[in-house]
Amino acid sequence: MFYKSKRIRQLYMVEIKCLVGGLIFAIIGLILFSSGLIQSSKAVDGDLSKIIDVFKDSYVIYLLLGGMLTVMGLTMFGLDLVLLICAKNIKSISGITQEDIDKVADDEDSVLLAVSKVLLSKDFMVGFRCDVGAQIFDQVAFKYDEVKKIYGEHVKSAYGTTKYEITVEATDDNKYVLSTVYNSKYEMERVEDDIKAIQERIG
Repeated sequence: MFYKSKRIRQLYMVEIKCLVGGLIFAIIGLILFSSGLIQSSKAVDGDLSKIIDVFKDSYVIYLLLGGMLTVMGLTMFGLDLVLLICAKNIKSISGITQEDIDKVADDEDSVLLAVSKVLLSKDFMVGFRCDVGAQIFDQVAFKYDEVKKIYGEHVKSAYGTTKYEITVEATDDNKYVLSTVYNSKYEMERVEDDIKAIQERIG
């Protein structure tokens, strides 16, 4: 079961829409492909010598278009389904769960930093990491007293683009990437404010 919180679902709205869109494409593709297959079967009617004539007719459009839409739709659906499943993977020193996050996500004193995709609740914070380039989709949750240091730095991705990572040094002496933001002028202005907001919560 995915998150019930509207705030958190909003973070994954693109992926959810692509998931639904992929399923719709696949269904339309299967309908077109099946229609073309049925019509071509009737046209051939057991006479294999008529197969070439089928490909000259309009049936081939149904077969090709249906096949393409089916493959494209299933690919979209599969990728976004895997992404949403992986997004439920939570790393937490103190064992913060999806249920714990869901309970506080829509509280009045909880703040969602939309650019950095970090949720600040009364007792803990959660980073919803979505690094498309590195194919990393997970969550990192910390109680505020588990954070020794938090900072941001520019990092070169494997594809040559520059991304900005908000990193946490935790009390278990490990470093965790709380958030990944791909650079744009607007986002970089906002992400600095986000880091300040996080630091204020940590105290």
